[in-house]
Amino acid sequence: MRKITFIFTMAAMFAIFSSYSQDGNTINDPIDLDGSTTTPDLLNLGPATNSGLEPMCSTAPDIFFKHIISAGDNKFIFEIRTIAVAVSSTSSFQLLKATNGDLNTLQESYCANYNVESGVGGVSQGIIENVIQGDVYYLRVFKPTGLTDAQLRALADASTISMVSSYDSTLSFESPEQNAFKLIVKRNSIEFHNNVDYKNFSVYAIDGKQVMSQKTNESLKSIDISMLDRGIFILRVENDGASQAHKFVKN
Repeated sequence: MRKITFIFTMAAMFAIFSSYSQDGNTINDPIDLDGSTTTPDLLNLGPATNSGLEPMCSTAPDIFFKHIISAGDNKFIFEIRTIAVAVSSTSSFQLLKATNGDLNTLQESYCANYNVESGVGGVSQGIIENVIQGDVYYLRVFKPTGLTDAQLRALADASTISMVSSYDSTLSFESPEQNAFKLIVKRNSIEFHNNVDYKNFSVYAIDGKQVMSQKTNESLKSIDISMLDRGIFILRVENDGASQAHKFVKN
């Protein structure tokens, strides 16, 4: 099993957005972080701009991060997290996939807002299962708008981006021709992509108390979690004896 983890501090990204542009300013020059390089070289860089790549979630300056699925890995997780800070902001991020690294096959997995509440912080997490060796995922992060330099600096100092690919023995094996089951956690919903198996779900608080459940006759497409309080929860999806459990954060 090989596990790749990287954490990129938003403080470094603030330097890119406020004064510089790095290799990440276009998808052809992404910031390739593989667990050993945690901060990019900020020397000799030009002004940050919006790359103009379509489809766009925002017209704000953007930075691209690149993650290659390694041999033996079948699960990909990324997370943007901000601890409590005296700043509120809304920005956008986008996840794109290139099959076997070929940009001619580039497709958008999804686009979402990233919200930070003053004194609370924020978190967004995405999980993609049964990923395929050699596929490349690009995380495109847009600069928050409407903030002063001091507010942006405070936000950056309180934030991190992490991406992990690993082997999960609980996942079924799928051939490259099969579509991968995807679970996307957003602010007020959980969305399912390529789900043909799971029809029922239960949500449990971290103390084991069940807080939501539903049984249906159709495959799950989304779950409304807007009524949940902020915190960590466990989602269990199941059908005909098959089940999966996923931890997620409601912010």
